[in-house]
Amino acid sequence: YIPSASRNHCVIWTGWVDLPRVEREIGVRMDLNGYPGCYFQSGAQSGTLLPVKFMNACGKLIDIYSQFTIISDDGLVEPKTRLPALTEPQRIRETQRWIERCIQYQGMFHPTFHPLRLKGFGEPALPWFRETLGYLQSRNAPGWSADAWTAFNDARRTVCIESVENGWLVRSERTVQGLPVLLPENVGKRFLLDEMPLEGRSFQAAGQAHV
Repeated sequence: YIPSASRNHCVIWTGWVDLPRVEREIGVRMDLNGYPGCYFQSGAQSGTLLPVKFMNACGKLIDIYSQFTIISDDGLVEPKTRLPALTEPQRIRETQRWIERCIQYQGMFHPTFHPLRLKGFGEPALPWFRETLGYLQSRNAPGWSADAWTAFNDARRTVCIESVENGWLVRSERTVQGLPVLLPENVGKRFLLDEMPLEGRSFQAAGQAHV
């Protein structure tokens, strides 16, 4: 058995991309070790809420994703990041703020809760964890396995959007379930998915009309 994703209980990185290179050699497709650190309690350190691929020192991509950890229990219940620890209500608000951002920007909400904290070791995290699960359920946020999330991102990267006469053509080498596609609204243009007409929903994004 080779897992799709891997997380090690260590935040000290080895080399430039030594760890993901070894992970890829044995078949792992997604590394989950990206983690809030000094003066950084929560957020997307990689600059995106979606997984990105590693790059070696020569600028060549390695076929393994990095999915950054948005929130860590250690980083908020203790001053491990050299920032003040948050109270439980503050932790809940910060978590919900990032859940909303992930929903808004179609990203992955990826927290980490240590089993020891959920069992009451140190500052207990179980009430916060339950509030997080309840809020995700209230927002109808889907849960993804590592296998499904890796497969989805592999398929998403095969999607190609072309401007054709009187329309936009969306193609993909693989089946992609639940992929949102954002296109500029242009009166009179059609939307085609693999040559078939596609209905779009108009809305405003960044001050411009999109479908």
